[in-house]
Amino acid sequence: MSSIALSRRGHVALAVVAALAAAPAAALTLPATSQARCIDDDGTPCPPPNTIPAKVKVAKGWTLGVRARPSYGSTQIRQVRNGSYVRIICQKRTRSWVSGTYGRSNIWNKIIGGGWVSDAYVHTGTDGFATRRCA
Repeated sequence: MSSIALSRRGHVALAVVAALAAAPAAALTLPATSQARCIDDDGTPCPPPNTIPAKVKVAKGWTLGVRARPSYGSTQIRQVRNGSYVRIICQKRTRSWVSGTYGRSNIWNKIIGGGWVSDAYVHTGTDGFATRRCA
């Protein structure tokens, strides 16, 4: 056999080995539209990453107003029941002070589902920032 024939066979063999080595990685690659979904034990979707839970505490029989912007004077867009949990995306200090169950605060919490709630009515475990600041 000529050295050219051996060379071609060698290149073909290397190409086959390279293709086989890449095959498992290609088989594990998910389509761009496919996403893994996390489900908790109770069947509900897992909370989004980088959020923290906070328990709402207002006077018995009352609800906490969720505001369109981080200000007491902002439009109320919905309400959250006493004792329920909200998930905080980020927090912002403003000039709008609120006195509530957990004292007086000018920190506002941006929550999952849209809107803002005063930190004075949610238990985060601290009087200061419990998570990252909103931009």
